[in-house]
Amino acid sequence: MKGQVVLVTGADGGLGTSVTQAFLDAHATVVGTSRKIRQADFNSADFTAVPAEISTQTGATTLIDAVLTRFGRLDVLAHTVGG
Repeated sequence: MKGQVVLVTGADGGLGTSVTQAFLDAHATVVGTSRKIRQADFNSADFTAVPAEISTQTGATTLIDAVLTRFGRLDVLAHTVGG
């Protein structure tokens, strides 16, 4: 996964935390998002926290635009929001 840009929604939730850590362990560049995500939630230089509200089209579009602006691409989306 090295060199891959991964977006994990719900990154600070139960499943999202495990998925985020698995991608970090695989040496991916991980963008984690949730409404209240913080950079301190994961201790890795490969992790970027981006708080976002993705329940609206505007919020989701803003998040994707931010990822593309910062990293130039998105290789993997792991959508773990919801129950």
